Amino acid sequence: MAETVISKEGTHELGDGLKPSTPPKAQILFLHGFSDHTTLYDTLASRLASRGLLFHGFDQRGYGRTSTAPSSLGDSGPTTQILTDVNSILITILNAHPELPTFLVGHSMGGAIALTYAFQGSYRNRLSGIAVWSPAIAIASESQPSIITRSVGRVVAAIAPKKQLVHKLDFRFMSRDREVNKAFEKDPLCHDTGTLQCLMGIDERGRLLSDPEVVKRFAPVLRIWVAHGTRDKCCDYKASREFVRQLEVEDKTFVKYDKWFHKLHAEPGEDKIKFADDLGDWLLARAQAATGPKL
Repeated sequence: MAETVISKEGTHELGDGLKPSTPPKAQILFLHGFSDHTTLYDTLASRLASRGLLFHGFDQRGYGRTSTAPSSLGDSGPTTQILTDVNSILITILNAHPELPTFLVGHSMGGAIALTYAFQGSYRNRLSGIAVWSPAIAIASESQPSIITRSVGRVVAAIAPKKQLVHKLDFRFMSRDREVNKAFEKDPLCHDTGTLQCLMGIDERGRLLSDPEVVKRFAPVLRIWVAHGTRDKCCDYKASREFVRQLEVEDKTFVKYDKWFHKLHAEPGEDKIKFADDLGDWLLARAQAATGPKL
């Protein structure tokens, strides 16, 4: 019998407590993508929750409902600030449910943040695994700015890190479901804006995750699941495949979704259900194998 799903929306001020609902089989801290917000993952969250996985998500600084003023759009801060934000919420849910296996899960920009946390995060050793899809390890050629633009951006970012830049995502590349793409295009919370500090941070994390010497720093006992669609025109499929190939961890999985687009969780019809179930199967199998949140 499926678990009862309870959805609660609220706020979390960094440093304060969060009280989740009754303890399920495991819990997830989810990180969304660029120009995105957690509400757009409701179908995925509900499907996972129905299987006994407690789903925690939050809108990152500068995105979704944290964008309270035009000047805050895309102002996520440097990678150190982002990891500090993750720390704040992660330790809250770890303390609330110390008996539960806990997973860090992310999509796109959030996927690369989750993977970066795997070797830099303060509480990485208390995670039971990391699962990501379409991670921003490298930008696909169709969406990549020129080398000159990136080089100039790094220079200007050092001088004016809070300068905002609109990096328009082509809504047609999001999903094979046209209704999903139309909704993304019209969503006022999907503003396609990042500060230069934010955009250079995405590039920096991608370069780190593409460095074989950095990849070797992942703990061998870490469990990692990476999924990617072969027709993703936002984040590069081959970069994800190569990242997993180079990983020297004991439990690693790469899942290829042939001809799928960027938002695997929002593909048409039963495909989004298949994706949610694939992810859920992996999480539940690792949760069952874990004796607690520690690796």
